[in-house]
Amino acid sequence: MSSPAASWRTFNQRVMIPALRSPLGRFLHSPLLGYTAVLNTTGRRSGKPRAFPVCYALRDGHIYVVSGYGPRSDWYRNLLANPRVVVELPGRTVEGVAEPVTDPRERLTAGTAVLRNTGLALLTQEGVPPVVVTERQVAARDAGTQPVVRVRALEPVEPRLWDPGRWGFLLPHVVAPAAVIGWWLTRRRKRLRRR
Repeated sequence: MSSPAASWRTFNQRVMIPALRSPLGRFLHSPLLGYTAVLNTTGRRSGKPRAFPVCYALRDGHIYVVSGYGPRSDWYRNLLANPRVVVELPGRTVEGVAEPVTDPRERLTAGTAVLRNTGLALLTQEGVPPVVVTERQVAARDAGTQPVVRVRALEPVEPRLWDPGRWGFLLPHVVAPAAVIGWWLTRRRKRLRRR
């Protein structure tokens, strides 16, 4: 029987990453589902490319991610050994250099921003609605155990339609279902009139 960590790793590699990289991957981002990027690192021992799904936030032209499993997380240890990373955001790929955030204030604000973008994951795991999570809750929650990483891109990263805080999620999660419901109701009314 495999461990929960091994099962989660298999799910990420076989389901999450291919789904996020697919043409429909950008439709998977919303305040409910969370905002997930694919972080590509170089294996610290193997030297092979490694990919990991991570929730992210954009602040001041940088990409921020949090190591939910703490400093023992594979991707975190990989980027400490080789900080050059590639981050696959919705609709674009960004190259940069990753560095742990050491400033306590920046760590707290960036960590809070990332946790607000986790969607149902934070709610189901800790019972905290992500949109209302406060810096005080984040400070009490991690107490310095979950590293926050800043990715300094070659050029500043500006938010686009599908990124956190934007309205791109409305198309697949609100507009498309409303259109389908409207189409179905119209057909139903026409059928009822024929009777």
